[in-house]
Parts: sequence; structure tokens; C-alpha cells
Amino acid sequence: MLADSRDILHLPRLLTGLQQRLRMHELTLRNLLADPGYANSSNYALLERQHITAWVSVFG
Repeated sequence: MLADSRDILHLPRLLTGLQQRLRMHELTLRNLLADPGYANSSNYALLERQHITAWVSVFG
């Protein structure tokens, strides 16, 4: 199954917005659940750098 490139491109922006909202409430993002459309090596590397565990479904 191939990921939708639009989903792949949006994860960094969505992640930034989510982290900002969580910080307003003194919360930290540690795990992220996503569908296969967000799976690619760049997104995995981004999540790893930020110490976020990615849970991405392998089923579409």
C-alpha cells in the first residue's frame, strides 16, 4: 500500500500545532497514533528526534 503524499507532507505541521496546544496545558506528547498515510522515513526520523513513539497502522 502506498501512502498518500498529502498526508505525509502535513505531519510536521500538524505535530507542531499539537505540541503547542499541549504545552499550553503543561502536557507532553510521547506517543502518536496515525494511519498508514503518515508513514515515511522522514516522519519517523522527525518523531524519533523529538522522542515520540510512533504507532502507525500497517493496514489501510
